[in-house]
Amino acid sequence: MNRNVSFVSIIIPVYNDGDRLKLCLTALEKQTYNRDDFEVIVVDNGSEQDIKAVTDMFKRVRYEQEKCPGSSAARNKGLLSAQGEILAFTDADCIPAVNWIENGVRAMKSSLEDILVAGRVDYHFMDPLYPTMSELYDSTLYLRSQIDMETFHVIATANLFTYKRIFNVIGYFDDAMKYRSDFEWTLRAYWSNYRQIYVDDAVVSHAAKNSLRELFKRVNHQTLAEYIHSKRNEKWLKDFFSNYGIMFRWKLFFKDIIFVLTYSKIEKVIDKIKVLVIMSICSLVGTQTYVQAFITDKILKQPLQYH
Repeated sequence: MNRNVSFVSIIIPVYNDGDRLKLCLTALEKQTYNRDDFEVIVVDNGSEQDIKAVTDMFKRVRYEQEKCPGSSAARNKGLLSAQGEILAFTDADCIPAVNWIENGVRAMKSSLEDILVAGRVDYHFMDPLYPTMSELYDSTLYLRSQIDMETFHVIATANLFTYKRIFNVIGYFDDAMKYRSDFEWTLRAYWSNYRQIYVDDAVVSHAAKNSLRELFKRVNHQTLAEYIHSKRNEKWLKDFFSNYGIMFRWKLFFKDIIFVLTYSKIEKVIDKIKVLVIMSICSLVGTQTYVQAFITDKILKQPLQYH
């Protein structure tokens, strides 16, 4: 293969998640794509665990370190050393399907344009037979790749394929953003007229969050990030983040009720009710965080910082 056209660099940021990273790297060892035509770059974002001991178990995995906190800074570190023109992003808690790279690259080559490809994100649970309420909620309403791309023009780096030259044109991930930097970058690409496509057969399985504490922590972090970055002037940021005010959140809430009630992958009525209960609580938590940020910013006039 021509390295400039078909060589793929897979970039994975990790922070204290060695066990799940091992599962991810094992899945990448089993890919149907020619092993000589892709590299895996793991970027340790200041872990207390010995991540290098995990990457050393895999001969062709390159270990990098990035001490600046945040997955955006870690991904940028991987970008700097990536040899491939095609870039694939996933996370340490994801398990790529055996044909993930092959199908992602095929989608990239299906277009003569420089494009972004959003792959499907499925979920796995700690106990497949008895998912927790949190896992049911997470797997139903989080990282809905096709909906996120078609509605908001954003793609999560849990499953993203694109070209390195796009980064060279529009810039790298904004490492000032500790959350949603993947959404910001893909939206920036959209506003720069790069087409986005969804591919259902390029699949990764994501670990669902299995506790309310994890869910609420994510809601708090992401809501604060959305509020902070809605104040910036870039058009693509205002297009996305300004939508996440209180009124828009609750419009989405009522749309999501319909989505949950008609979601075919949840068959039991009791499970649908569980998801709706968690969804209601998360919406209230997000609203409370947004109001607190607004008061701190507008009334108390104190600087806002990430948790």
